[in-house]
Amino acid sequence: MTWTRGEVETLPPLPTDLSSVAPGKYAVKCEQSDEVTAHDGYIQAKVWFKLPALTDSFIDRLKTIQLFAKSMDQGYVSDVDAGTWTWFELVLLGNAHTKNPLIRDNPGNFLGVRICARFPGWWIFVQKGYLVVEIGDKPVTRLPPQFGEFSLLQDTLQEVNEKMPTEYDLAVPPMRADGFDAGTERPLRVLSLDGGGVRGLSSLYILREVMQRLNPEGKPRKPCEVFDMIAGTSTGGLCAIMLGRLEMTVDECIEAYNRFMKRIFNVAGWKKNSRLVWKGSRFSADNIEAVIKELNKEKLGDSEAPLLNEHGQCKSFVLAVRQDAANSKGPVHLRSYVNTQQKSLLPNIKAWEAARATSAAPTYFPPMEVSTDKGVKHKLIDAALGANNPVGWLWNEVLSVFGAGRPIDCILSIGTGIPKNQVFGESVKGAITGLGSAITNTELANILFRTLIDAYAPESRRLKYFRLNVGREIEDWPEDAKEKENEELAEMDSLTQIGGFIERTEQYIKEQEPRIRRCASTLNRNLFCC
Repeated sequence: MTWTRGEVETLPPLPTDLSSVAPGKYAVKCEQSDEVTAHDGYIQAKVWFKLPALTDSFIDRLKTIQLFAKSMDQGYVSDVDAGTWTWFELVLLGNAHTKNPLIRDNPGNFLGVRICARFPGWWIFVQKGYLVVEIGDKPVTRLPPQFGEFSLLQDTLQEVNEKMPTEYDLAVPPMRADGFDAGTERPLRVLSLDGGGVRGLSSLYILREVMQRLNPEGKPRKPCEVFDMIAGTSTGGLCAIMLGRLEMTVDECIEAYNRFMKRIFNVAGWKKNSRLVWKGSRFSADNIEAVIKELNKEKLGDSEAPLLNEHGQCKSFVLAVRQDAANSKGPVHLRSYVNTQQKSLLPNIKAWEAARATSAAPTYFPPMEVSTDKGVKHKLIDAALGANNPVGWLWNEVLSVFGAGRPIDCILSIGTGIPKNQVFGESVKGAITGLGSAITNTELANILFRTLIDAYAPESRRLKYFRLNVGREIEDWPEDAKEKENEELAEMDSLTQIGGFIERTEQYIKEQEPRIRRCASTLNRNLFCC
């Protein structure tokens, strides 16, 4: 519940005897000013004020507790990126005179408020405080945290981090005191776009439907005006650059996408197969590079414009992988912004180079060769083999850039179709086909993250993750799945099949109208507040 200062000041004081407190809301008031100054890397802390001695009845019936304080810090910092190093703590104290916190709430303990500071120059001054408590009429049921689940999650994330090359530095960012403080910033809205060749057009049709519902009576807003961050892989990465870096509308993106397909994929089958044999890829890089440069010239005024745009209203990144380490290294993040926690290997990459790299699907296009600032050359291919659905990498990036405490209103993940079941064949060809389908599976990432994000992201247990993807969803449990097979999807480079797939997309949009409406409502929650 949100309180105003006036409301807090009118609450009755908490009785000194907590053994028989009537149900209701109370406030413990402190008007004694105090301060703490830090001189080095050691935490300096002081107990400011505390509640009376706790009782069994009070502990069992305590529903909520919230601190309100009039305070200030030193008013300046030498490095704004180094974090905030003054804070408050609620601590359990063994008796009325001790300063050292406990780890368990037993009868006779005291609940106190500490003021803290760390590192030279940091100082906190407090003038007035209220500790507001709400007591229920019966014991509150509290489920203990499932540490086994957290341990498994931590082990999984640690294994992922160990696979990252040190030069790409995808490690846990340094702990910051402000990393868990949402402050007054509004909740985030982020968008994830799967790869899928020409089927990427389907994801744009779905996104257009969502955007139209954000302002049904007026002109649809641009995705860059709605989402704080957009991520994509392969053709999803191409769309992420168009929507985020080039700040295009969805309709403009669809029109450009159709132009791309006609110029890039309009090649006779025998020519594609012949080129694959002799050149190693079905299509030349010339056409795709030309159309991307033309679009950059049209939207940015410069065909060689950099991907980096520190003043852009929306952050966007795309994924690619190193050709020489596709099976053992994590994807390379190509960003339109600076991530101070994770240094980019290619911070000065051009927008067309990033678009070309993320869409360099093996056997379809040749790798994209890019040089670092030190002249080291890397050949990049699209990250579909392992990160075709980039939602996990997007979440990691959100935590790194915005901090773990920043609330999230909506994570929208849009796919390019759920494929027909693929059996691993016994022949070499069948095994290769089955393996390719498995490692580009986008629904596995969806299953993993839809539960984790809703459960553990800030403001947990509130629906904030939406997955929109043409086809039958994979259920959480086998017994929930219906015996219904998905249809064959259009090939990644098939212009003749895409028309039928778009028809299925439009039918999917009609069928999923309630879900799309709820997604739009979630996006709208704080859309016009700032």
